[in-house]
Amino acid sequence: MASLNVLLTLALILEVWVYAIPLGEPSPSGGLAGNPVWSYEGNSGPAFWHEAFPRCGGENQSPVDLKIEDTTHWSGRLPFTFGRYNVSPPDVTVKNNGHTVVATWTTKDMDKLPFIKGGGLEGVYVFSNFHFHWGSDDSKGSEHTFDGDRYAAELHLVHFKKDYGTLSKALKHKDGVVVLGVMVEADDNDNERLQPFVDALEEVVELGTEFHPDYNIPLDALLPEEEDRHLFFRYQGSLTTPLCNEVVTWTLFQTPIALSSNQLAQFRALIGHDGLHHLQDNFRPVQPLNGREVAFVDTGSY
Repeated sequence: MASLNVLLTLALILEVWVYAIPLGEPSPSGGLAGNPVWSYEGNSGPAFWHEAFPRCGGENQSPVDLKIEDTTHWSGRLPFTFGRYNVSPPDVTVKNNGHTVVATWTTKDMDKLPFIKGGGLEGVYVFSNFHFHWGSDDSKGSEHTFDGDRYAAELHLVHFKKDYGTLSKALKHKDGVVVLGVMVEADDNDNERLQPFVDALEEVVELGTEFHPDYNIPLDALLPEEEDRHLFFRYQGSLTTPLCNEVVTWTLFQTPIALSSNQLAQFRALIGHDGLHHLQDNFRPVQPLNGREVAFVDTGSY
């Protein structure tokens, strides 16, 4: 009986210890740093995310299909201000986290980081990271769709509200995060401005590897041309990866940028979360709008 009591006590201690372990904090790409495991396929794929991450079953999830004829038209908003978007980063870390390739500026000084304001936003939002989603071929890859059609890839520039201090703290607030989404179309010609970033992918092929490239790419190079930045879609949604926090104000530019098919192929050479297979089709299926408003914004008419 004494041995049984000891075993029961040990089992209880183990159970408490297991459930006391935090499931992980959101990573800079909006993913999860730690267990449980999630992926884009099989029993840990998007259809099952809500089982381990209840927020992923919420009513205001992303991405969504943007039906052009169903959007509300907004005008009279102040144009965006892209602060320090023309400044070359002092140091960049590019990392393969198994779900995407993510680039962050190493400085934590908010006064030295790029920021955005205007564009219908309330407050200032500080740059956190940019990362990509892509397909197994050029016919798919974007997370958001436009009247059901996908682009070859989608670029996300993640920002957190300056008032909250950090991305982790901002994820606890409804207005905490702004993501600028840029569609990427396949082209015959290389995008020379982004070639240094594409070259860096060769250094982070293996899962978990990171690299500090020597390049001078300002964030401006990731956006559509300046004259095209006044047209975008806006809606309230979530991170597109676990924990799926519903705290994101999405801005999706109407005009895409381009990468060549050869450049896009470099993304598909990366190794994914299992350390064995190539990282491809890392986009979440579109989610129901559930009555949310999607606005088409033209700040050029301000």
